[in-house]
Amino acid sequence: AAVEDNYGGEDLLIENYFHMPPHQLHNREPPTSPRIHNAYMLSYVRADLFEEILAAPLLDNVEQKYQRMVARCVREARLAEERKRARLEQYMRVEVRLLLERDLVKLDGFWSHHELPCSFRLRMSRDHTGEDLWYEAQDLLDVPRQHLALFVLHQRKTRQTRFKFLPQQYALRQHLPPPGTLADSHLVVLCVVSRGYCPQTLRLEAGIDDEPHDIKQWTDELCLLIVKYFCPTMQKLVTLGCYYVHSQESIDVMLADGNWFYTKLKPFISRKEVAPLPANASLMCWEEFSHLKPKEVLERVVTNSIDKEGLYSGDIIIWQPKPRLPPLPASSITAPSPKATAPVAEA
Repeated sequence: AAVEDNYGGEDLLIENYFHMPPHQLHNREPPTSPRIHNAYMLSYVRADLFEEILAAPLLDNVEQKYQRMVARCVREARLAEERKRARLEQYMRVEVRLLLERDLVKLDGFWSHHELPCSFRLRMSRDHTGEDLWYEAQDLLDVPRQHLALFVLHQRKTRQTRFKFLPQQYALRQHLPPPGTLADSHLVVLCVVSRGYCPQTLRLEAGIDDEPHDIKQWTDELCLLIVKYFCPTMQKLVTLGCYYVHSQESIDVMLADGNWFYTKLKPFISRKEVAPLPANASLMCWEEFSHLKPKEVLERVVTNSIDKEGLYSGDIIIWQPKPRLPPLPASSITAPSPKATAPVAEA
């Protein structure tokens, strides 16, 4: 028992688990390290049996006296080689978590970018380029790659976590977070299809004459916004989807763009998640800064251009109806004083 306790089994490792969310800790096995399986013991041998006992073992002997030892050595060598190969594979590969617009619209409230649902998980080499990922997305979605735009999740200098356009020419390893972080072995990539495609089915919508946009050739003059809507009646915040636009256009252009806004809002009204908009309702717009501090929102002037309001690709905006001012009571409405009328010149 003493030998088994010292040389067999595994030991628990010390780990700083404060940087991990509770759901990951719940489903994660505690880290362990195997103990040493070989022991050195002091033994006494009779002098007349010295040559026989210390003779080199015949491992290929027909009797196979050392079969268990040979099998253990072979097994340990194989496991060591597999661990080495797995470490090398882990270092050279990266998991790409591909999410679509239809994944985002399932989220409500001030959601975190660290717990996004994804439609596909791809294992790719870290040396693969963004263009390689475009071809993978084209095959998975059955959508021409010129009608796709990919955006990788990253952290800005302002500590905001947002999506930015994924360049085609750079290797995927250049977009990985620093080593040692929770996300250093995977990338979160948002795949946006051109307008004209149904975000749910990824098929061209009937009755649309305009050709889909070639959004693969993305430029800095374009801006992708993640659009939400807050319903004051139901007190609920829902995600409508993604909208790309020229940075010189005004923010309210999406309200008049082929009823894009109202089309996105309609399913939520049908499911009674939000209340119907009043007739001729005026809307106001906010920019969301952090899901941890929902009160930190800044009102945006919807008639200003996106560039003037300082919005960039990946920013989140929230629409809501303007609050109606209560009508003045009748007692507070008085007739104008005669002194307030314009003077009349005497003849």
